[in-house]
Amino acid sequence: MWCEPESRNVQWSLHLTKGSYENGFVIYDFIEPHPAFDMQANKNYVGDRPGFAYLGMNIAPSDFECARDKFIGIYRSESNPQGLDQEKLSNSILRGGVGCAALRAGIALKAGEEKEVVIVLGYAETLKDAEDVRNHFSISANVDEAIKKVRDGWTEYMSTYRLESPDADFNRLVNVWNQYQCKTTFDWSRYISFYENGEGRGMGTRDSCQDTLAINSQMPERCKKRIFQILETTQFDTGDCYHQFFPNGGRGELKGFSDDHLWIPQMLHAYIAETGDGGILEESSGYADSQKKATVFQHLVDALDYTARMTGPNGLPLILTADWNDTLHLWMEAEKPESVVTAGLYVHALRLTAEMAELLGKREDAAGFRNRADSMAKIVNEKCWDGEWYLRGFGNQPIGTHTSDRAKIFLNSQVWCVIAGIAGSERARKCMDSVNKYLASPEGVKKVWPSFDKYDQTYGLMSRYNVGRKENGIFAHANSWAIVAETMLGKPDTAFQYYKNILPMARNDKAEILKTEPYVFCQTVSTNDSITPGEGANSWLTGTAAWMYVTATQYILGIKPTLSGLKIDPAVPTSWNGFKATRKFRNCEYEISVKRTGRYRLLLDGKEIEGNIVPPVKSGKAKVEVEIV
Repeated sequence: MWCEPESRNVQWSLHLTKGSYENGFVIYDFIEPHPAFDMQANKNYVGDRPGFAYLGMNIAPSDFECARDKFIGIYRSESNPQGLDQEKLSNSILRGGVGCAALRAGIALKAGEEKEVVIVLGYAETLKDAEDVRNHFSISANVDEAIKKVRDGWTEYMSTYRLESPDADFNRLVNVWNQYQCKTTFDWSRYISFYENGEGRGMGTRDSCQDTLAINSQMPERCKKRIFQILETTQFDTGDCYHQFFPNGGRGELKGFSDDHLWIPQMLHAYIAETGDGGILEESSGYADSQKKATVFQHLVDALDYTARMTGPNGLPLILTADWNDTLHLWMEAEKPESVVTAGLYVHALRLTAEMAELLGKREDAAGFRNRADSMAKIVNEKCWDGEWYLRGFGNQPIGTHTSDRAKIFLNSQVWCVIAGIAGSERARKCMDSVNKYLASPEGVKKVWPSFDKYDQTYGLMSRYNVGRKENGIFAHANSWAIVAETMLGKPDTAFQYYKNILPMARNDKAEILKTEPYVFCQTVSTNDSITPGEGANSWLTGTAAWMYVTATQYILGIKPTLSGLKIDPAVPTSWNGFKATRKFRNCEYEISVKRTGRYRLLLDGKEIEGNIVPPVKSGKAKVEVEIV
């Protein structure tokens, strides 16, 4: 089915839509056949080109509807459609407008009798193909087999990680819904949803890199394929990247963001840590803008060198179009604005790449990357410490300082200075205490305080959002980094409270306020200083999904893949006496039992081992017992 116009030019596509009824199906396509097309000779062919959507069922319909307005009614909604109140549907067809597919049939049941109705919804190239599908699923055994296949597929997908903890909501998210959402974000990135226009938005480069972090264990082959897709479709031989790409067309779009390329080292490190496939670094990959090819490791070097070249007057990375915060437009007034967040991402990427260099035996390169990381960390500490927290960066003046009227403190510069190891222990604790004091709220951790209450060209679009909303409110994605930082600083209760505050299932007592689905994370939540506190937006396709899964499994539960094995370092609430988890890792299933005894001790198959990293086990199963303080 040709559907490009629908996502690019809605008013145009509404004049192209076509809904018909044929042989028990409602069929939907965009274009009438060309007048010269021989319909008689091609009676199974629907539309201008192969392909149409269809709805049918295994019993004969009595009537149908192809026009949405006819089924819903002019003054009705999906909650009370007119079609359900009428004795029969109107048998409308559609030649322009908004389509729907509705079929009605009468079913007579005797006392105690059961009848099975099967609905088939799909895509076919010919009417015969659709009929074949309907005929196949008119047999109950085939329906049962298909449902079992779907269930078995999801059971296998979710078998990588199974958790038994004292918190039922936490179990439910980790075992089922968070994994489900992570696969959805990996498949679609931010490509198309109720909130995004697919052909205008594309798949984000940084988004897609982050989405792989959560599904490496479930779908390593697809992750590897995505890695090469990103390198070849988005990265230039200068090291930077397109901001987004279109998978079907194999092309990228937009450029000039300071962070996109810095997510590539995180993506690769996570993949290698999970799979042990260090050989990927020596495989060859192309670039988006040239015929040149280089090793994957060289792509990492290119990315790091690009940031090293793009620095400002204070020695920090330039923010360019934007860093992770796409609406912080410091370039609107400043000539060379700089970003502390990009500095944090850069330092983190350098340290991860140093580990990967050592894996290849490139010790001098590894030492060079670590020296560069230390040098950038020194600049941040010398020029960006504001007394109680780190600055957000520099425009024509310091950004995120206590002397500002608005936006005194930003969340992201604090968390990335901690995660990247820029902040020493005292500053790390102090800046995260400031996060707790100024940014934490019952609805989640705010991105900025105080919120903007009027537009300020120094900051650009971020200041245009209403008080307490989107980047001027709670960005749930960034909450995960606050949780990670608190676990790294040994504050498990604070970390888990932040997690529970943003957990959708924990909001069921105010679901009508949240408004988004109670089983998946959303992108933003309105703050307590907005006029709609607790209201969620942009669910499903959000980086919150992947990072909350990483946060829960690798930092709170502390079961984290590393290049040398499986690290076990839980940071669970002090009220927990322990938990149990099953984790598949490099072809071995680890049964992990954690108990609070007042000391740290790690046993593998009954034998105590030093440290907190379980080396890869070649056998099919292993038993890990962990004692924690």
